[in-house]
Amino acid sequence: MEEDHGHRITNSTYLDVREKMIRFILDKGRHLKMSLKTLHLAVYIMDIFCEKTKPSFLKGENLVAACALLVAAKSGELDERIPFISKLKKYTELNNDPRDFKNIEVAIAEALQWNLQKVTFYSFVEFYLTAGVIVPQDRISKRLIDRKS
Repeated sequence: MEEDHGHRITNSTYLDVREKMIRFILDKGRHLKMSLKTLHLAVYIMDIFCEKTKPSFLKGENLVAACALLVAAKSGELDERIPFISKLKKYTELNNDPRDFKNIEVAIAEALQWNLQKVTFYSFVEFYLTAGVIVPQDRISKRLIDRKS
């Protein structure tokens, strides 16, 4: 099984439009009230997809970004936060046929080998923040732990 840890983006066509695509994901994701974790996952999924498939973008980068957002939402959001394609089309102002969304979504899933649960940097940060990592300089948490002992 191929690992995608520490992947490097070499697709120069993608790198030329990546910033625009990330802004698109962040803007549309916020309008759809998606979590930061989902937005980060969408960018990560988009990076993997664009590196593995090396698509040539002819004004289609927003469709790829929207589909990466949709796949990330299906992977990490609560059911009521996952937009249907019709809602996604409305918020993204894309005029593509719903089949185009479905085709890109399937292509993304195939590029990810249908493994949509990805561990991202955000996942690590979230874990350590919720785990309450204590360092020797952390006097407040140390006092709380000492009281419980």
